[in-house]
Amino acid sequence: MEMENKKIKSAKIAARTFRTAGFGVEVTLAYCENPAFRVESVGIAFGTGINSKTGNRELNSLFGTLESWLNGGIAVLPLENLGLEKLSSFEMKILCELRKRVSRGETVSYGELAKLAGFPGAARAVGTVMSKNPFPLFFPCHRVIKSGGAIGFFQGGPAGAGLKKALLDAEKMNIQWRSGE
Repeated sequence: MEMENKKIKSAKIAARTFRTAGFGVEVTLAYCENPAFRVESVGIAFGTGINSKTGNRELNSLFGTLESWLNGGIAVLPLENLGLEKLSSFEMKILCELRKRVSRGETVSYGELAKLAGFPGAARAVGTVMSKNPFPLFFPCHRVIKSGGAIGFFQGGPAGAGLKKALLDAEKMNIQWRSGE
């Protein structure tokens, strides 16, 4: 754990704000460049207009990919530059099942996701994984809702619920626009 904290402390931070479906989404990446480009964590919030200047080609390319994803241009985000080894095997199983089985514009309950991943009855554990997800958007935890259909929390608490709803609404809007509905 101490080594992981040192890695994140030495990471660089870059942020960009993207417009999607009438609102801004700020994506903040904690990344390292040596020995190779790698994203250590991702943060998202309502956009504030921050746009970091960077000469890092890989980082700029990833921001371009994120913008395309946010606007419905691509279905999934690439995982190859993420520091996934920090995830436990349970967390990885849950997050990969989410990514594989719940598409843009769809939702799943915490309990349903637990069942899909082979852990029936582990809805609370799935909630914990979602609240601690270090790579939101890459593993779209905003698509996981309560069993009764309520949005639930996002990013570990109630303050993120508005962003969660906005992301879900944006995904539905992008689908309707692309399909001509």
